[in-house]
Amino acid sequence: MLVGLMGSSRHGIRTSLHGLVTSPAACTLLYGRHAGHIQTLPSRRFCIRAQYTGCPLDVLHVDPHVVAINKPPGVLSQPDYSRRPILQDMLSATFPFTYIVHRLDLRVSGCVLLARTKKAAARISISMREGQAVKQYLALCEMTATQEASLLPQAWHRLIGAEGADETLDYRVLAVEGGYVLLKVCPNRGKKHQIRRLLANAGLPIAGDFKYGAEQLPFIALHAASVRLSHPIASRPELKIIAPLSTHDKTVMWEQHFPANLVRDAARELSIDPGSTEARIWEPAPAFDEG
Repeated sequence: MLVGLMGSSRHGIRTSLHGLVTSPAACTLLYGRHAGHIQTLPSRRFCIRAQYTGCPLDVLHVDPHVVAINKPPGVLSQPDYSRRPILQDMLSATFPFTYIVHRLDLRVSGCVLLARTKKAAARISISMREGQAVKQYLALCEMTATQEASLLPQAWHRLIGAEGADETLDYRVLAVEGGYVLLKVCPNRGKKHQIRRLLANAGLPIAGDFKYGAEQLPFIALHAASVRLSHPIASRPELKIIAPLSTHDKTVMWEQHFPANLVRDAARELSIDPGSTEARIWEPAPAFDEG
């Protein structure tokens, strides 16, 4: 329904949503940073004003079965002891019925998938559990001068956790500067704190992740940049979703703490170069010799 409203006036949107939401003002559609400023954007990407908190939430993809949100740091993707509103609560005015199938830690940003039907929830959960979904992250990690000399840009590495082949993580060095390294990270599963723990064990704690030895910041410099998986409805095309880093001050937040060149490199990884048809982030990790 919301996609069909694109191009309507602000008053028309509120009128059309009457009876669907508890408060039209709580569900004002946004593009960019300006409430009520409506324009057509590609890939069905738009933004809604979250219920309860009023913060803007980017909708990266929506269809009758799935919705993908660009979660900012500080928003819960599942309930915890704090009793703060979770992502489902914040979306409830616009998407009344959703099911959690994908989670991110509180202070981590990026793409979160929610199912809109029980059938879609069951099928996406299986894809996630069996490792059929390809998820890629951007991480800014702290490092020592000794490590900086050994980290070669564009080189791929593999980390193996305590569970062996069931807990691996591939990462690529994108750029190094000022005591930080920018990584593209590809985990094979979604185990709790897998990326944060394995990188910290390798001596590369993610910036802001004080739990694993980094200096404390208001956020963890880990961004769920993309997800690719089969659509839960077989007749629909594959889901390929990118969560931009530059929306709603996440880039500004990174620039306040990290070298500007690294932040630009991170944003460039999520963009499409001239003459190319896909963003760099989709480049897969190479096959590693398991022997």
